Amino acid sequence: MKVTGIIAEYNPFHNGHAYHIKQAKELTNADYIVIIMSGDYVQRGTPAIVDKYKRAEMALHCGADLVLELPCAFACASAEFFAEGSIGILDDLGCVDTICFGAETADTSMLSSIAKQLLYETETFKNHLNQFLSNGFTYPKARSEALLLSFPQEKRQLYESILETPNNILGIEYLKAIKRRHSFISAVPIPRVDSGYHDTTLLENHFSSATAIRKLLKESTSSSLSFHTLKGQMPFPALSLLTELHSPSSLLFEDDFSSLLQLRLLEENEYTSYLDVGSELSNRIKQLVSPDLSFTELAKKLKSRQYTFTRIQRALLHILLDIKTKQMQRYKQNDFHSYARILGFKKSCIPLLKEIRHTSSIPIIQQPAKDSSFLSPIADELFSLDRKAHRLYEMVRCQKYHLSYQEEWSKKPLILE
Repeated sequence: MKVTGIIAEYNPFHNGHAYHIKQAKELTNADYIVIIMSGDYVQRGTPAIVDKYKRAEMALHCGADLVLELPCAFACASAEFFAEGSIGILDDLGCVDTICFGAETADTSMLSSIAKQLLYETETFKNHLNQFLSNGFTYPKARSEALLLSFPQEKRQLYESILETPNNILGIEYLKAIKRRHSFISAVPIPRVDSGYHDTTLLENHFSSATAIRKLLKESTSSSLSFHTLKGQMPFPALSLLTELHSPSSLLFEDDFSSLLQLRLLEENEYTSYLDVGSELSNRIKQLVSPDLSFTELAKKLKSRQYTFTRIQRALLHILLDIKTKQMQRYKQNDFHSYARILGFKKSCIPLLKEIRHTSSIPIIQQPAKDSSFLSPIADELFSLDRKAHRLYEMVRCQKYHLSYQEEWSKKPLILE
């Protein structure tokens, strides 16, 4: 049995994602494709545009065999913790042979050499890093500059081009996590085609980015127009689920959470205990917080040379969801062990599920009300955060679209024939 893992957000699922799954299956000769997917919130520090169940269904209709949820604490964290949480689940399943990730370069050896440098930090690297940070660089930029100084000068330009792109950086974190765990999982990068990660323009008959698709959905005043435009950008099953017979789907954006965020901010006057919020950023938030600012407006005002926009969004989301630094430290000390929460699967992968139940070193959650009772205290803390975060997401969605709230506690995974 050959099992390949993919770590994704599918925010939303588009043609590039379908291509990635197809390539992964072909390149690794996989019998099954297992997806570790972010739940209701994503790594850029925002709510997912579509809820996790609908995105899981999109993936299953478009090539995935099993979709597992990445716990919220990891899903909306930095690239390092996002990767550690994801690789931790795939490794702990005990039957995943390979991971396939999108990257701007397919040179595994170069990505691996950078991962090794990050994993075994030298004193020289640490000194350079601290120096760049003291000069006001953002952490990603400071780390990149310090890394470049670790390589021979004639190769620095090549390594610099690798470190400039987000998929490469995330791929490096996957490789670092695999090395740190001494995992037997092998890694296969798949070169990204057409649009870059942050591209905001739709490409006709090509692979547009999720960023461009979200931008269209957010800015379009006519849902029928935007969905018609997406016909060439998303696989038909995914687009059908998104459009729901050509009527607007229950889409959510960060500004839908503005009132809740402002309430959380006004309830406190110190934010340093939250993940990604240091004393300087906490002081800036205190100075700028105002009930009339949206989530996006506040993030833009907080952005500075030291803090990237994504870092700011993540910090605000951590405050909103009550994710604190001490929690992440505990998860790290526990080697990022969590659980495998099943969102959906195809009936054809029942042999895989049987194998996972035999080989997995972490609990499998198929029916939350029953299976969560077997969690360790720290895994239960992670799962409780997932429940709380989902309730918040559903509350906002139901209020926005005048829907009836449904508790997910007894919800069973989606099963496709």
